[in-house]
Amino acid sequence: MSNENSARPPLFKREVSVGDIVSLSVAIAAIFVAYGKLDTRVTVVEAAQVYQVKSADTFQNDIKITLREINEKIGALADRMPRR
Repeated sequence: MSNENSARPPLFKREVSVGDIVSLSVAIAAIFVAYGKLDTRVTVVEAAQVYQVKSADTFQNDIKITLREINEKIGALADRMPRR
């Protein structure tokens, strides 16, 4: 039985070639580049979100001011109207 096992070639070669080192280096470099781009994208999305929140706050303040002005004008008109 031991003769059968020794006659079979090994499943994996226990060598490291230059091609293996180059492909591993390229894969690691690709991971770093992808992470860098992901970090940049997240930063851009966060900046856009901050801008949207500020814009929404500005619009809400504008709406509140406009509603207050409308309320004052309606109040002034109601004061001018004769009471029954």
